[in-house]
Amino acid sequence: MSEKNTLKNYCNEYDKDTNHIVLGQHTWHSAPEDYDHSQYHKLVKCLGCDNVSLRIEDHDLFFTVQNNDGEWIPDITIKNYPKKLQNHKKIDHDYLIPQLVRNIYKEVLLTLQEDAKILSSLGLRACIESVCNHLEITGRNLAIRINKLSTAGYISKKDAERLHAIRFMGNDSAHEIKAPKVDSLKIALEIVEHLLKSVFILSEQANGYLDTIIDKYELFETLLEKHLTNFNNGDEYPLYHFFEKDWRRVQDFISNFQTELIENINNSNFNLLEVGKKDINQKGDEIQHFIIKKNEIIE
Repeated sequence: MSEKNTLKNYCNEYDKDTNHIVLGQHTWHSAPEDYDHSQYHKLVKCLGCDNVSLRIEDHDLFFTVQNNDGEWIPDITIKNYPKKLQNHKKIDHDYLIPQLVRNIYKEVLLTLQEDAKILSSLGLRACIESVCNHLEITGRNLAIRINKLSTAGYISKKDAERLHAIRFMGNDSAHEIKAPKVDSLKIALEIVEHLLKSVFILSEQANGYLDTIIDKYELFETLLEKHLTNFNNGDEYPLYHFFEKDWRRVQDFISNFQTELIENINNSNFNLLEVGKKDINQKGDEIQHFIIKKNEIIE
């Protein structure tokens, strides 16, 4: 293999520059009366993974610099096709992101790939809006909705501050037609991807593997049903006794959970328990008991 037929080129698969072999080349030169530049279209193949791509070199012959050997080298701009957002790792398990949110996120990647800075900025802002929509976080503007994301426990206060920065950037692009810097967009993308992973991916992956806090009644009821199979018909205990160690997962929201549970029992929407007696603990707090209806539990 001749060294003249090999060159360093960016590889989409390896996400870095690798050795490529030139499979074919077409050269184009500007007309003498036009701006002096040439283009070299090269079909290249990575010597590591065999990935084939098109490399286009634009040689600006009007601007040249002299190298150490005294040779005059033109300014060269290189583009590779198909394009890829370089030095960016795709989110793993992105199928866990809701369809509409995922579609907007993928469109943002396309705009970044094409270096469309203003559209990228608007798209990142739209990603945040779509997350709020999916979670049914309401408010008359995005600033209020971001704050509600934090108060609802989906993100931290620091995360909210970072999302506000993306909101500012999107507003500047929309109202002032101001393009953000490349580095600003890279950081903003990382922040949005952190939001998507935290809200949709990590929470789903943690379920069943980590003892996460339960804040929804449906999940509370499912976990309660699981624990009730360990008790006998007629057993009467307060809720914390049924949950045992898993009590720590539900106790932060237990007041609301218990109220809804009693309502469902009275309406015959939950038939595994019936409402029992009330005790007073050492602190003087009223403790509600529940009675197992074992015959209703499916083994």
